[in-house]
Amino acid sequence: MNAAALRTALSRYGMIAAILVLGAIVLFEARRSTAVPPPPAPVPAAPAGAPAASAAEMAAVRTFLPSGETAYHVDVATFGGRQLVFGGTKQPVLAVPPGSAVTFRGWAVDLKHKALGRGIELLLDGKTRVAGSTGGSRPDVASALGAPALTNAGFAVTVPPTLLRPGRHTASLLILDSAGTAFYQAKDVIRIDVR
Repeated sequence: MNAAALRTALSRYGMIAAILVLGAIVLFEARRSTAVPPPPAPVPAAPAGAPAASAAEMAAVRTFLPSGETAYHVDVATFGGRQLVFGGTKQPVLAVPPGSAVTFRGWAVDLKHKALGRGIELLLDGKTRVAGSTGGSRPDVASALGAPALTNAGFAVTVPPTLLRPGRHTASLLILDSAGTAFYQAKDVIRIDVR
């Protein structure tokens, strides 16, 4: 907003209106400059040589770190022939048909160390851990976080239909740190309603 437009707003609408307009513009600009766009295409499997931990290594990890030391986003959930794109801060409830698998795709990094995590799991109903794949190409994330080393921050986790009995379920991400010694547990909880 230039100075002439601000003066016009002040004279027409008063000080309060001008402050509200200016605040909205500042908020919009801040969100626009820090937003990480959703992926342009599905996340591919991890490339050969990616430093991913094995399922056995991840199952042995029992240490959990504060979620504030990681950054992540679930971009898309695919289930029953449908695709749901996640946006904003409120997680939707997924209405999943019985007998359907659910695949979550997004990105996750060990922000504390500005490095890729060594693995990812989805914690279903607070007890069942489902391993996913990491290493998907996400140059948008690397650019937004200013760290070229985070280019392969993409992940995919598929929950098989055998784990999704009719009823309500909860899911959250477990992101293995870059050392492979502890998980960051995501604070966001995704609700799944199988009906």
